[in-house]
Amino acid sequence: SRSMHIAIDIDGTITDHPEFYRRLMHSWCEANYVVHILTARRERERPETLDLLGSLGFGQVLYEHDIKMHMYPHEYPWPWAEEEGVRIKQQHAAWKAEMCVKEGISVLYDDCPLNIAACVAVGVYAIHVPRMKGVVA
Repeated sequence: SRSMHIAIDIDGTITDHPEFYRRLMHSWCEANYVVHILTARRERERPETLDLLGSLGFGQVLYEHDIKMHMYPHEYPWPWAEEEGVRIKQQHAAWKAEMCVKEGISVLYDDCPLNIAACVAVGVYAIHVPRMKGVVA
């Protein structure tokens, strides 16, 4: 049987409870599940994003288990104007759903209801994690 692929969002998910997700990721990898990080952070922000994950204690688990991090490949203004926010979030949601299908993701953990709805619409089981804190910049 194919390994289960699980994806986790960063902002509002990993950032809200890093220890929980670090332990989960480690356990899943030990069970031979394939773990992905799926974030709408822009690809050009990869170095800062890796620094953030390192500061949250994810450095070892990322390298030990070769966890893939998929980042949004297109540009968008940040911070975005409020009237633009919904359109940009919808684009992110469509991209996350597309990536879940492309990567064979079985389960997505994410804090954004638009992402959850987009993934469920393409047959991906998505767990909504209600946001506990503000965005970690």
